[in-house]
Amino acid sequence: MTFRDSPHPLAFFGLLRWIDGRPLLDTIEPYRREILSAVLYDFDGDRPRYNFALTGRGKKNFKTSDLILATLYRFIAWHSPAGNDCFTLANDEGQAADDLKLAKLLIAANPDLAAEVRVLDKEIVRRDGRGTLAILPAKDSAGAHGKTYSICGFDEIHAYRGHEIFEALAGDELAFSPVHFSGDKVLSHTIRFERGRYRVRGADGTDLGAFATFAGASRAGLKASAMAQGSVSVDERQDQAVFDASPGS
Repeated sequence: MTFRDSPHPLAFFGLLRWIDGRPLLDTIEPYRREILSAVLYDFDGDRPRYNFALTGRGKKNFKTSDLILATLYRFIAWHSPAGNDCFTLANDEGQAADDLKLAKLLIAANPDLAAEVRVLDKEIVRRDGRGTLAILPAKDSAGAHGKTYSICGFDEIHAYRGHEIFEALAGDELAFSPVHFSGDKVLSHTIRFERGRYRVRGADGTDLGAFATFAGASRAGLKASAMAQGSVSVDERQDQAVFDASPGS
């Protein structure tokens, strides 16, 4: 099995239902489908193209939902020779509990998913032993340091107090594992945490497979942010402004 043998994320989501029983895909707007498809299923040869995704939006625009959906896809559907351990880091215990509750609700709404996992108090475990999905407050993430993961997500990063958790979990080699960041206000101060190692676009031409979007802000604000961050393009999709700093833009 190779990475390309994994089902497309939209095919996987097409088999599922949202927590209220509606078909899941009916709840995912086109621009969100584009982002999920690009981050999770764009390839450079046989390797995933992106191993770093920074996805920011305004409030109440399904940031956390898409982070959990991406994590469930990598946890259940992705063919990974290294296993399917997945981590999501929240800014505090309350956010971690909310994220884990959403993952559990999605599993409860989909019996086929429920048959594949065991839902425990603080984590979700694949019955075949191929992986664990853990959602932790950032301050409790010490045990995840140095781990190999299929995806590592960071939720509500605008509230993080420092850069240490990114550096400890992302490491020097991102390999095939997406590092997925979700939060408000990301363009104003969050991209700067990269400190040159995780540049959205490397000044020296080095391509680290970075993908970045920001939806739900004013076009004027995006232009100002784009100028501050360097050479990027600004596009509009689905009546929302989208900041696009993916390689080749």
